Amino acid sequence: MKRIGLIVAGAVAAAALAPSALAAPAPNAGDRARAVQDCKILRAQLGKQTFRATYGTANVNRKNAFARCFRQWSNEEAENRVQAVADCRAERGTTPESRQAFREQYGTFGRCVAQTRRAESREDRSDVMNAARTCKAERGTTEESRAAFKEKWGGNANAFGKCVSATARAADEEEEEPEEG
Repeated sequence: MKRIGLIVAGAVAAAALAPSALAAPAPNAGDRARAVQDCKILRAQLGKQTFRATYGTANVNRKNAFARCFRQWSNEEAENRVQAVADCRAERGTTPESRQAFREQYGTFGRCVAQTRRAESREDRSDVMNAARTCKAERGTTEESRAAFKEKWGGNANAFGKCVSATARAADEEEEEPEEG
């Protein structure tokens, strides 16, 4: 009887751990270093006020924006790393011909991963930049446009960030859809 209870308890514990195994990869030191670079680039390109509106929370001065950006981009960089490794493995292939072509193009597996990862990070930053511009234009400067923006995205101080996040996510999903043709 005790043995069955332990087996069932072990199965329940394994089932509880299974979703966490499917969760996003944990950021490593390299991911965190790249996240700092991403946030610095975004802060410079967006401008301090737009950066704070995008990433800051509802505190008085939104000075927590860099920390929130860092957390978000650390996770994004970890996902980009894992995806780049998978993409490079697929591109390298298994045949001697495909491996030779891979070596001629990249030299090493690490160089492929680095190039693929950088390209994906640039694309992600571009999505955020375009989304911020779109949301800034949508928010506008008139009372009517601000009221419409508030109606659509909410009246709280995080409305601009919600808009940027949703718009960037939609742009990213559009890029991932296969072209019909």
